[in-house]
Amino acid sequence: MFGVSFTEFAVIMVICFIIVGPKKMTEIAFEAGKILGKLKDQLRQIKDIRLDSFDHIENKITSPAKNKNKDPQEQSQEPSQEQPELKG
Repeated sequence: MFGVSFTEFAVIMVICFIIVGPKKMTEIAFEAGKILGKLKDQLRQIKDIRLDSFDHIENKITSPAKNKNKDPQEQSQEPSQEQPELKG
């Protein structure tokens, strides 16, 4: 976990226990757990947003390629998006 061995973690916990005391130590651990939980949720949301945006970009890139690979009959059934020429 973060490059910290169990013995190093235990030494850190003992020092914290001596400095802040047992009652305050549980409060600090509880608050740290809440903060880490919120951080995990935020990171999960960022990951989902990033994946959604990548999917959107991929769809934009692959959509023209998919239209080129369709049968000519299917393309003729789709409404034309070309603008009519204006005579004037």
